Amino acid sequence: MAERKAKTARQRQAEATKKNIADAALRLFAEHGVAGTSTRSIAKQAGVSEGLIFHHFPDKMALLAAVAATRTTFGTEVVKLLEGADARPLTEILDDMARMFSKLVVAGTPEAQLFNVLLGESRSNAELHALFRSVVARVTGAFAAYLKARVAAGEVREDLDLEVVARTTLGGLVFFFATHSHLSQAQWKRQAPKFAMEHMRLVREALRPPPPGDKP
Repeated sequence: MAERKAKTARQRQAEATKKNIADAALRLFAEHGVAGTSTRSIAKQAGVSEGLIFHHFPDKMALLAAVAATRTTFGTEVVKLLEGADARPLTEILDDMARMFSKLVVAGTPEAQLFNVLLGESRSNAELHALFRSVVARVTGAFAAYLKARVAAGEVREDLDLEVVARTTLGGLVFFFATHSHLSQAQWKRQAPKFAMEHMRLVREALRPPPPGDKP
């Protein structure tokens, strides 16, 4: 029993250490970019040895992947929202996504700054590009699968490429962020909700099936 408790304590300590390292990495990635951040600087920020970083993460890219996977981001929350949501009406899902975008992708936060870094650096870094593509594929895949269920329910028109619809819907939000990430948090909180809700309204109208008499 004592051995089991000791092991649990070690596990908790290891998890706390990994979180501390990930928190430090997030701050530095957001401030200096991925290419401009060394594992040595992460170790200094976290107050640990550089060797301890490599004990928990094989390399800097593995650390970045862990940061991206464990943070509460718009992408991770969209995937959670869509899990088991096939029966939920499209309007509810789109409205929830709009609210989540406005709440989570707040300009100026480390998570938002990191997303901005990934958008920029993934174009010139093959490893970052692969990571970014995998995140996008996971989110758009989940959304496309949900839309397929709503097509079957008669709520979404059936003549569309759902992968394109998913990428276009989410891409509109990403484009808004990329062109408005300079805003203060107060400005973002005024402008982002209005854009997100109007964007989703347009998506909803575009996906609505035509009246039966209008079908070719």
